Parts: sequence; C-alpha cells; structure tokens
Amino acid sequence: MMKRKLSFLMMLFLVVLSSNIVVGAKEKDDKELLYQAGFSKDIVATMEQNFMSEIIDEVNENPQNVDVTTDTTTLDMLDELDLAVNLSKKELVEKCNISMKDANKIKESIEDMQKMSDAEMKEKYNLSSADLIVIKDALTPDKDYVEQKESDLILSSTIGTSKLTFTQSVVNKSTSKKPIYKVNLSYNWKKCYYPWGFDDKIACAWGGKLVYNSNKSLTRVGNYYNMNGIIGAFSWGSYKGNKSLSCSTAQKNMTFVAPQSYSGSLSNISYLKSGNISFTIDNSKFVNSKTNICSVYCHRTLQVGFGNIDFSGASISVGGAYDTTDMANTTTTVNQ
Repeated sequence: MMKRKLSFLMMLFLVVLSSNIVVGAKEKDDKELLYQAGFSKDIVATMEQNFMSEIIDEVNENPQNVDVTTDTTTLDMLDELDLAVNLSKKELVEKCNISMKDANKIKESIEDMQKMSDAEMKEKYNLSSADLIVIKDALTPDKDYVEQKESDLILSSTIGTSKLTFTQSVVNKSTSKKPIYKVNLSYNWKKCYYPWGFDDKIACAWGGKLVYNSNKSLTRVGNYYNMNGIIGAFSWGSYKGNKSLSCSTAQKNMTFVAPQSYSGSLSNISYLKSGNISFTIDNSKFVNSKTNICSVYCHRTLQVGFGNIDFSGASISVGGAYDTTDMANTTTTVNQ
C-alpha cells in the first residue's frame, strides 16, 4: 500500500514538473515570436498576458498583418533640476504653469538634498564620486543663471538621464469588405525620470475615413512601481499595482492621461513605469486609398511654458512643457 502511494506521488510530481516545463518552453517561444516581430525585450517584459496573447495569436497566424514601430528616447533630467534650483517658487508657478502646492514640494525636495553632506549622499544613495560631483553641481544655484540656457554639465552614462521605450503596433484585421485595425501602444521607462508628479499624455491620430469604434474593447493600463534613490540616480523598486488611465476620444484621435504618480495613501506613493493601450479603428467599407496611423508619448517636465497637444488629420503637434518621442518612428501607413 505504501509503495502504491509513493508511486502515485512520484507520478503526480513528474506530471506537474513536465507541465511546468511545457508552459515555460511555450512562454519562451511566445516571447521569441514577439522579438522576431519587432517588439523589444523591455516592452515584451511589461505586457499583460491577455494583451500579449492576442498579439501572439496574430503573429502566429498572419505575421504579415502585424506592423511594429518603436522609438527610444533619452531625456536630460538635469535641465529640469536647473530650473528648480534657480527659479523662485513664484517664478516656477508663473513660468512653468504649475500650482503653488507643486512649487512648494519641489523646493522642499531640493532643500532636503542641499542640506545633505557629501558622505551622507554617497552612503544613502550609493553614488560614485563622479556621480556626486554632477549632482552637487546641479544643486548649486547659478549666480548668472539664464533661463533655458544649454546645460554645461558633463553627464555620465548613468547619471542625469531618463530613458523611455515607446512602441506602436498595428494589427490588420480587415475583411474583404471593410478596413479594421487594432492599434496597440506600449511604453516602458527603462531609466527613471524625476518624479515631479505631473501628468504624462499618450496621443494617437489617424486620417482618411477610419474612425474610432467605441463598441470594441478598450485597454488603457498604467503600471506603477516604487522609485528609489536621488535625482540623477533613481532606480525602479517593487511593483505596486496598476491604474486605468483616463482618456478623451474623438473619431480621428485619442488622448490618454497617465499620471506620473499614484497613491492610495500619502505614505505609499508609486510612479508610472510602463503600460499598454489598445483600441480599434475601422470603416464600413474600403475607399481604395492609404492613410497614416501615428502616436507620440508626451512626458510632462519642469519647463518654461504651457503644454499643448494639437491634432490635424493623421498628425500630432506637441509644444510647451513636454518632452516627446519621435512621431516619425511610430507611424504606420495602412489601406483604407
């Protein structure tokens, strides 16, 4: 009897082990398919399973119907810090279009860092001597400061910059009678931005006769993580949860609002690291011409001016206090 129980348990263990091996192999194969289709590893790593599965199914069955375009953007955070250090609270409010509450928080964080000794900074944030020099220089007010001057700081490869990967994938689901396109937007901050707590925006536009289909599913998720460290040397911490992004829709464009910070309580603030958006555009029939689908990630930074996003057909104009991805790198031409 004992031998039978042991044999049964051994068989059960082998079945579970074999199942896990098969699942692991399939996940690896699925990811390889996405890499081959043009998705970067850091974007694939951020995809929710349902979102990933739908694209994998299409890549498996009709790879020619999946168009993937990506832009990777590096931003200079120390230019923002330059403004925060040298402008007064009143100037930050008037010139950077932020609230006095935000201006107070920014100045308080700057003052906290300025009070720290070199040894405290190095020990607390694990900074190298070279990193410390760059940060201390950035935290020192400039007696001859001129707004929007070119930064004279020498940046190392690990200090003072943030890095964003933004991908647009368009899946052609058209029938013989009508054009149908599933638009997927994915983003991932590979290197942390400075957490001022503003709102980022993701915009998408298209031309011709294609219109947004509100009867189809709409995905709009932002993933939030802890952020550790100090300006110029932040790193991503643990995953805290996700949030459904708000959006404004029109027949020819959509704008999603992605708050940089999110918290269920003041003691538990987390920051936007990645996310996925998907929706469908179509028309009742083909008109035998081509049009573009384009998108852009707009990162709100501490800059002089107002942030504005304008649409004109299959084109997006972004100005003011936004740093953006390059729309030319995330534009797809389709039949309509």
